[in-house]
Amino acid sequence: PAATQGTVQIAFLPGVPGAALLVRESAGGLVVERSTDGGATWRKRGARGLTGAKALALRAVGEKTLLLSTGADTYRSIDGGDTWQALEGVLSSGQAHAFLSLQGVVLAATDYGLFGSRDGGALWLPFGAGLPSNSSIAGLLTHPALPGYVVALLRSAGSTEATLILASRDGGAAWMPVGPALRNDVITAAALDPADP
Repeated sequence: PAATQGTVQIAFLPGVPGAALLVRESAGGLVVERSTDGGATWRKRGARGLTGAKALALRAVGEKTLLLSTGADTYRSIDGGDTWQALEGVLSSGQAHAFLSLQGVVLAATDYGLFGSRDGGALWLPFGAGLPSNSSIAGLLTHPALPGYVVALLRSAGSTEATLILASRDGGAAWMPVGPALRNDVITAAALDPADP
């Protein structure tokens, strides 16, 4: 892709070998590009209906279905990124920090809780028992060797900044804390070790 001026989000399309979609920030707004050779070459897409200047989270949830959070709106494409439609309802504000596809459900981590969709991102409902209400969820992680295992990073509200770590063993339906809160730490990235279940 051409030079960028900010964040780049990349999603590989499930079931389509070598296919990937990239959304990058540029001076003129968001640019969408597609690769059919595993990222060796990229071509611009039309991206009709997509506005905004930031690319916060991108996830392919089907061969042609993608979700994108811009910080101002959340968009859905059902044609591989050529056209985008802003979602209405709970994700309309665009404050989704991460999307995760898992066991027939798509999860969205937002500033106001966890939401789930069973139809590829068209309809969203509150999801998961055991999460503090209106939690600001900064990220979601899954373990490749443990189907249904999800870790959520929650930012606590209040005078002291802390990150709570919760885990689910049933695809996000129920959550339990794992370990003490991380206090006064700014988490910029997180990962699960695939060799350590």
